[in-house]
Amino acid sequence: DPDSTSDRSIITSFTTLNGVELDVPLPVNLRVVDNGKDVSVDPAVNYVELAFDKVTNIDWNNYVSRQGSENYAYETYYDIYVNTRTDTDFRLLGTTENPVGDVLFTGADDPQSTSVRARISQFAEPAEGDPPSEIYTLLGGKLLPNTTYYFKVRTRLVVRDRTSGIVVLSRESLDTAILPVTTIVLEISPPDDSMRK
Repeated sequence: DPDSTSDRSIITSFTTLNGVELDVPLPVNLRVVDNGKDVSVDPAVNYVELAFDKVTNIDWNNYVSRQGSENYAYETYYDIYVNTRTDTDFRLLGTTENPVGDVLFTGADDPQSTSVRARISQFAEPAEGDPPSEIYTLLGGKLLPNTTYYFKVRTRLVVRDRTSGIVVLSRESLDTAILPVTTIVLEISPPDDSMRK
């Protein structure tokens, strides 16, 4: 009897979702470790040294199914962003992926180090005929005295094919909380009293 369907199943199709992908962990404990003046150059220039703790014990299985293959390199980088205001886009200041730049990183490549330090002071001038970089346009050639700068850091996970060097996966964390830093005053000139005499 076609009206009796109690012994038959109704066919239904559905798709299950992949497991929820975890957020990339943030670097923690972003802090200022030094805010001073570099007197090894003339005239003296301001510098700021930031530090943050590395992300450790990353379970790559949460981000890529190819984990474990000898054909891939698994890399963790940290990107520092800066601005002189908090209401506009931040600009990439430096990255541990390319440690040769305007930011001097220490501890990033040291497996024994649990933190990364970043020293920020001067910014490369563009070569003649080249347009200035975003950082040079934003900040000029160096940190200015008695000026507030805002910093934040992201973790970036990269999976790269060992043979070709092609990036197979790149995932970024959210931003850390913004860290404001006001550079110190380099020199205070005494007032000019010559007009009073």
